[in-house]
Amino acid sequence: GAKPGPLFAAAGTWEVEMVGKGGHAAAGIGAGVVDPVVAASNAVTQLQSIISRNLLPWDKGVVSVTMFHAGDAYNVIPSSVVFGGTIRAFSRETYNLIEQRAKTIIQNTAEAFGCTVKMSFTSFDDDCLEGNGTPSHFPSGCTYPAVLNDPEAYELSKGAAKSLFGPEHVVEAEATLGGEDFAYFAEKTPSSFMFVGIGNETKGTTAGLHSPNFKLDEEALPIGAALHVATALHALQELSGLKGPSAEL
Repeated sequence: GAKPGPLFAAAGTWEVEMVGKGGHAAAGIGAGVVDPVVAASNAVTQLQSIISRNLLPWDKGVVSVTMFHAGDAYNVIPSSVVFGGTIRAFSRETYNLIEQRAKTIIQNTAEAFGCTVKMSFTSFDDDCLEGNGTPSHFPSGCTYPAVLNDPEAYELSKGAAKSLFGPEHVVEAEATLGGEDFAYFAEKTPSSFMFVGIGNETKGTTAGLHSPNFKLDEEALPIGAALHVATALHALQELSGLKGPSAEL
């Protein structure tokens, strides 16, 4: 399955170090200790207001905090907290808005609690396709653009899939806020990204991506290869002007 237009979101990662002044968890309170845990926790909570209060109601985006590391003792307030996560959106404009609001919230929250902050965000300016791997200043990667299926390329690949598998096996997929570096190719030439299903309860291949129980049904691999070939043949058919039911693949 697939769909025209946005299919995967623009996706990037970020990491923050909130720096305070560590000390005793009891005796240090009010005696110079600046607690970065409270500051960082407030920033995490406030980040969740971006989607509900800064985006248009019909727009889509995500800002998720997926890691939070602080201290290693029960009676010591740590001197710093490291937390980070991911941003997702279906356009560069929305992504950039979420990123800018996130930076403002984190910076202002740190100042309100007497902390300093160091922020690292991946960027659209770092091209992981043209560059030499991931950027050294942010080893986790780049900010990947959204995957936008070209309407004509989508119709071409959908037609190929229907001729190969039958119309009843081709569905319109829902857009996902997952990220995909195929977006770099889709920005350079009209493209279509399609999903090949592998869900099989008998084989236990129903777990979603990133699940520890994910398992690939390898019998789907030839189906994907056949779809590539069929799409290429349909494209050649279009270029040669052989259209209609009489043109056999």
